[in-house]
Amino acid sequence: RKPATKHDVLVHGITALSTVSILSSFILLGISLDNDSDWPGWLVFEAVFACIFVGEIVIKSVVYTAREYFFGPSRWWNRFDVLLTAVAVIELILNLFSVSGGQAKLVLILRGLRLARVARLAKLVNMPLLQELANIVSGFIISVRSLFWVVLTINVVVYVCALALRSLVQSFTTALFRDTCNQSGDTLDMETSDYCSQKIHLVYGEEYCGSVLRCMFSIFRCMIGDCTSAGGRSLTMIFSHGFGLRFDLLYALSMVCVLFGLFNIITAIFVEATLNGLRQNEIERKYAKAYESTYMTEQLAKLVVCVSHQTQQLRSRKTKLQSQSQPSNKRDLSLETFSFGNFDPFDMANDEEIYLSEEEFNQVIKSPEVRALLDELDVVVEPRPGVFEAFNTDESGFVSMSELVSGLMRLRGDLNKVDIVITQMALENLQKRQVHLSEDLNELQRAQTQTWQALETKRLERVQRPKVR
Repeated sequence: RKPATKHDVLVHGITALSTVSILSSFILLGISLDNDSDWPGWLVFEAVFACIFVGEIVIKSVVYTAREYFFGPSRWWNRFDVLLTAVAVIELILNLFSVSGGQAKLVLILRGLRLARVARLAKLVNMPLLQELANIVSGFIISVRSLFWVVLTINVVVYVCALALRSLVQSFTTALFRDTCNQSGDTLDMETSDYCSQKIHLVYGEEYCGSVLRCMFSIFRCMIGDCTSAGGRSLTMIFSHGFGLRFDLLYALSMVCVLFGLFNIITAIFVEATLNGLRQNEIERKYAKAYESTYMTEQLAKLVVCVSHQTQQLRSRKTKLQSQSQPSNKRDLSLETFSFGNFDPFDMANDEEIYLSEEEFNQVIKSPEVRALLDELDVVVEPRPGVFEAFNTDESGFVSMSELVSGLMRLRGDLNKVDIVITQMALENLQKRQVHLSEDLNELQRAQTQTWQALETKRLERVQRPKVR
């Protein structure tokens, strides 16, 4: 790992301090609202937090330069940070004036600025330590489009159900009934035998389903499990007892279609859209990080060092277990005579080459450190039979470090259709060449057969020709 510079330490330190200040300010906001909001100590905390926010902007502007800070790749986050810091400073200044003057207008403005502190939590999304929070926010933003269609679909379904229920209620009520029983159903006693109590289902129907919009809201409440009146009576049972089988069938069919059909489909689509968006963001982030030249060089260097170290440990353990080492005729390919201490993976002038056997290759690939580096390089290699032959290009039984790195780079990235098409085209070209070669060989064989037949014919003619004395 590269040693951190003083500037890196300074930036990381002020960023961590700013993160703690944001969380502390957010917590103290709730405490100050419930416990002596006029205490002067809250103003001291705000002053400290504002100084930290201003110091963060100043330090980053100096370290990264003002041009890079305000116009670089992270310019939007930095500008948003400056805006939030300006709000914190303005809030501090207004607090000082309100303490000295006590003006009512300033108090109202301060209440609005205090609520603006919640926006500071958006800064935490860009913090490396809160990557999961960033994924949650990013997933919600990605799913906004799907959420719009979900809301629209639910409203359509609720509207259709409201039309059916409103028509059912309206078919039983008359103008005389509405004038006579113009009261809340909770005020009626269901045990009495007066006219309105006997028609309590119609009273509740006019109360909670007197218009299409009111009926839509009541149906939505029933969908989420709150199908009761203000007094706690079950509207479902009252409507079922009053309207009979027609309401039962309508209610049962609607709830089955909505709860077991619509909600499950909506959940599946919503989750799939969110996961696809997060996966696409992760792939873009991975490729942007993996294909950066400096990052790739560092990761390859780490991989060479890690493989070399793992190989040294394997050979050291093997040497300790063996009482006598068997000498080998191949100096470069020897597993016992190789000296890891003389090898420097960053020394390009070193002529020594590390060679791994199939057993060492499989054990090194299984190493958690190596697999973590391969994951950073976007390489997926499983220690299964046949994988070693993909790297053993010279079929010597050993894989050199250069062959290992070259083979891993060919395995980077996901398998796409274009890779399959390229392989298929290569196989077709190879097949065509093989057909042409077979035709050429057949032609050559026919020509050779004709030549042999001609030579044999001449030989027979010479044998049968009479000798002249």
